[in-house]
This record gives sequence, C-alpha cells and structure tokens, in this order.
Amino acid sequence: MAQSIDNDELLILHATIRANLQLESSFAKDRLHKALNLIKKRYPHEFAIKALQLEILGREGHWNGNAYLQILRDMLDILNPNEAELKTLVFYLQKVRDHETSFYVQGLQQLLAEKLATSDQQEWTERIFIQLVWTLTNIRLPIPNSSSILRDTMKRISKCGRGLLSEDTTNACLILIWKYVGVVSSEGNLRVAEHWCSVVLEEAMFQLSSENKTIFIRKYIECVSDNLNVCAAYKLLDNMADEYRKCPSALYLLYKAALNNKDFTQGHFYLDSLCQLGATGRTYLLPCAAEALRSGQTLLAAKCVQHVIDTLHSSFLEGKYIASLFIAAFCLVSARIGNTGTVEENDGLLGQGIRVLEAAHKIERNPVFTAIELEWLSQRSFNIAVQARSCDSRLVIRLLDLSMQFTDLQRKTMTSERQSGLWQHYLHCDSIKMFRIITEARKEMEPFLKRQHYENVRKFAQHYRTYNRSRSQIDNTNDQPSEWLQNYRKILSIDLECAIFFNQWDHVLSIIDESKSIIDEKLCSIFLDCVLRCGASATYIVKSVEKIILVLRTSTSPYLGGATARGVVPRYIHTFFQLSLDASEYCLAESALDQALASACDLYGTTMHYPSDEIEWMATMSFNRAVDLYLLSESDDCRRWAEKAIKLADLGEKDCAILGKLLREKLHKLS
Repeated sequence: MAQSIDNDELLILHATIRANLQLESSFAKDRLHKALNLIKKRYPHEFAIKALQLEILGREGHWNGNAYLQILRDMLDILNPNEAELKTLVFYLQKVRDHETSFYVQGLQQLLAEKLATSDQQEWTERIFIQLVWTLTNIRLPIPNSSSILRDTMKRISKCGRGLLSEDTTNACLILIWKYVGVVSSEGNLRVAEHWCSVVLEEAMFQLSSENKTIFIRKYIECVSDNLNVCAAYKLLDNMADEYRKCPSALYLLYKAALNNKDFTQGHFYLDSLCQLGATGRTYLLPCAAEALRSGQTLLAAKCVQHVIDTLHSSFLEGKYIASLFIAAFCLVSARIGNTGTVEENDGLLGQGIRVLEAAHKIERNPVFTAIELEWLSQRSFNIAVQARSCDSRLVIRLLDLSMQFTDLQRKTMTSERQSGLWQHYLHCDSIKMFRIITEARKEMEPFLKRQHYENVRKFAQHYRTYNRSRSQIDNTNDQPSEWLQNYRKILSIDLECAIFFNQWDHVLSIIDESKSIIDEKLCSIFLDCVLRCGASATYIVKSVEKIILVLRTSTSPYLGGATARGVVPRYIHTFFQLSLDASEYCLAESALDQALASACDLYGTTMHYPSDEIEWMATMSFNRAVDLYLLSESDDCRRWAEKAIKLADLGEKDCAILGKLLREKLHKLS
C-alpha cells in the first residue's frame, strides 16, 4: 500500500513539475523548484527523475555544467538497458559530445562495457559501438590514445561474453577506421595509423573478410616500415595464418621495408618467398628490382630480373611486361655507371645500356610502351648522359640520340598543346651534344677528325635552331627561362667558333645578328674574343667587330641595359678603329670614327659621358691620319678627318676641350 502511495505521489509531483514548466510566473517557478527538490529527495535513484532534471537544466541553458554531467553519470549507473531508457540516455549524452568529448567517450565506454555487454540488446550494442568508433575517428574531435580506448573497450566487452560484431557493423566500423587511417597517414602521423591498423588486425570482435584483412595488413606494413618499426611488421606476418603469409603484396611491402631499414638479409628472405609463389609473385619481381636499385643493391636487383627472365614463356610475353623488362635491365646497367672506378668499365656499362635501349627502340612498331614509360626511358637516358662526364663522348651522344628518339615516340601520343616540355628536352639534348663535341674538337690535333667534330657541332647547332623555332610556335610566351637563354647564348658562341673555323665569314656576321634579341655583355665579350684570336684576315676581323658594335648600338635586348651598352661600346669602337688602321682599311676606320662621334653626341650633356681617355686617344689618332692625308696632298680628306677629330674632342670634358683647341690651331697651320 505504501508503495502504491509512493507511486501516486511520484506521479503527482511529476505532473506538478510538468505543469509549472509551462508557466512563466515567479509563483509557478517557485512551486516548480519546491516540487523538484522534494522529488529529488524522495526518489534519488529514479531514472525518469534524472531525465526530468536534465530537461529542466537544458531549458535553463545549463547543458555543459558540472551538475548536468553528474546527473548523466548517475543515469549511467542506474540505467536499466531497455529501449526507452537507452533512447533517453543517448539523447542527453549526445548533447555534451562536442564540448565534453572525453566525458562523452567515457560514457559510451561505460554504457557498452557495463550495461549493454551483459544485456540482450545486440542492436543497441552495435549502434553504440559504431557511435564510439565514429567519435574516436573524427578528425574534428581529437582524442589522445583513441586506438587504445577502442582496444580497451573491446577487451572489456569480450570479457562479458560478447561474440563477434555483425558483418554490417564490422564493415561500418572498418569504413570509418580506414578513412581515418588515410587522413592521419597523409598528415604524417604514421604511428597513429599503425596503432589503428593493429587494432583491426588483432581484436577478435571484427568479422574480417580475407580481402579486408589483406588491405589492413598492407597498410600496417606501410606504416611501420615508414615509421622504422619494421620488426613489428615481421612479427605480425609471422603470426598470421598461412594464406596471409603468402600474400604477394604483403611480402613485397615487407621486402621494401627491409631494404629501407638496410636489413638486406631479411630482404633476400622475402624475395625468395615471393619467387616461391610462382605466377602470383612474379608481378612484384620487377618492382623488387627497382627497390633494390634504389637501395644500392645491384646484385639483389639482378637476382630479381634473372628470376623473371628464367620464368618467362611465350604465353607470358605481355607487352607491359616486356616494357618493364627493358626498363629494369637499363636500370641495372645504368645504376652502376660511375661507381666502378675505371673509365673503361664505365664505357662498357654505358655501351650495354645503349644496346638495351636500341633493342627497346626496335620494337616501337609494337606499341608495348606507355606514354609514361616512354617518358621514363627518355628522361633516364638523358640523366645518365649528363652524369657520364668521364665516358666516351661518342657513347654519350648516342645515348642522347636515343633519348630524343624515345621523345619522338612520346610526342606521337600527345596533343600539340602538351608538347612544349618535349621541345625543351630536345634543346637540352642538342646543347649537351654540342658542349661534348666542341670540347673534343678543341683538343683534337688530327685535321680530318677536327674538321669532322666541327661539322657535327654545326649540324647539332642547326638542330637546336629547328627545335627552338618549334618551341616558339607551340609555347607562345615572352617568358624565356634563364637556363634556356644561357644555353642559347652558348650555342651561338660555339656556332660562331665553327663558322670561323670554316672561314664562313658571312655566317659569322649572321650569327652575330641572330644574337640581337638575347645578347648580353658576356656574349659580346665572347664574340669579340673569338674573332680577335682567330688569326684570320684583318679585313674579316674588322668587319666582324663592326657588326658586333652595330648589334650593341641597335639591340633591343632586355639583357643588355642602356648603361651597360654605353659603357662597352667605346672599348669596342676603340678596337674596331685600331684594327682598321692596322689593316689599312681607312674607310672602316672612318666608320669607327663616325660611330664614336654618334655615341659621344648621344651621351653629351647626360650623366653618362663618353670616356675622356677614349675621346683623347681617338681624336689624336684621327688627326694624325689627317696629317698623313695632308702629306699625300689629299686636302679634302685631310680636312674631313681633322674636322671630325676636332668635333669629337669638343664632345669631351675639360681636358678634351684643351685638346680640341690645340687641334684647331694645328689644322689652321695645315691650311
């Protein structure tokens, strides 16, 4: 009877609280709090009363206070895991997830381990378990040691006799975990990813399919190998069932991890295991060879390729495999170039590599190479050619030819819009060929071979121009990379050297003119040096120097500043003038004088003066020429030269003005 009265009292108090919750008056609020205090005192362990308290706190905006959390703790303790109470608890527990995440996770743990694990609420157990996994793998809710929390929860649940999670629940959890592992791996948190993978692989509650287990094994091995925890990966695979110990992708990853860890004995072991798998393991042997080369283990790489070759048969000769074989073979050879210690051995290895590439190129009618493989062959052969500084130039040039031939094949697979990078490759190849051959040409003493070298240089220079024009048509931009400009200037200077060697002076002038848009002070200096030390007829030299000066004065090159050009021109005019006089080319000498006058006029009255010492020297030399003409009774020519000398002196500074006065007096005496 007393219990019946108590229940009636509970109902009345509950109804009173509900009624006063809807009223706003202070009297109603006072009655509400009195009723609430009474019901809390009389019924401290009633779940419904705790829920009512939380509702009132929520209405008052106290979702995250200590009182709210304490009531939730009490509810967890007194919960009877039926449908109604579970719904109520989860509803209020969800309210604190974002701002009291740690409390929320502890609540889910307690609910699972202390209430649901021993109940018959399988559906609720799995629902809450998924919610726990979602929270622990949520990037927005960072929780320290999240994988350990899940592992601990699963162990506690298992101790209560709970069996496997359903397949759907397992898959839902695996999706969440896999996504989280991917995110933390990409951020470099490999230790966290490793721990989560180990939870999936080691905890018995998950219903893992063979496919899912293999996926997580591979990811675990990747994580531990990158995290220098390779021994853990060895141990994991050793403890797996036989079907997983024979998983080729897992064996390959362990092989790769062993090499990264410099554990080459273990690497040999996993390679042998792959070889024993037959056809399923063969696919990984070429990647194994590549990893061995990357680790500096040429012999191990050779072992991989040798096994592939030993097991090939006609039905297995697929195009992609043939391509990989050629690539692997070239890797094996090229990896040792430069590491053998002798030039002869390096030349031998380079020759072997060339033979491999030539064989690969011969099968180009059968399109076994993808565009990516063609690009690799082209770039790899180019890189080896660049590195083979001590090897025979003929071999290096042949290797560069092959690199360009593979680029030709690659170009056929591409639209014209995507080919600008390929033209750059052609330019690089031809420039390196020229640099190698010109070095040989300069050293060669035998006339026929020397001439042959220079002819080859001319041929490659023309190739370079052809590719450069194609590049300009495809890549319509005014931007000219610094590296390209430097190479182009070197090509022009080398081509000038060739033209001088063959006494093709018209071509010399053409090359100088070609440089107009990219010329700089250094290229001018190289041109002048080549011309002055060539030992050719003075007339040719003088005309070439005149052309250099003309280019300097008229060039619109952005790489030749106005101040730089004005500073360089007087020195070049000086040289031009002196050479003309020495060669008795007086018309050219007068042309040099006219250019000096024009330059001095341009600079007169500016901060950039024509150098006084140059004016004094040229004015004096010109007046001396006028005197010579006077002695030859060439009065008109004498006056013209003398007047130009005086005019030049007048354009100089104070000391030059004195010289001008002196020259006038002397001209007056000559008259």
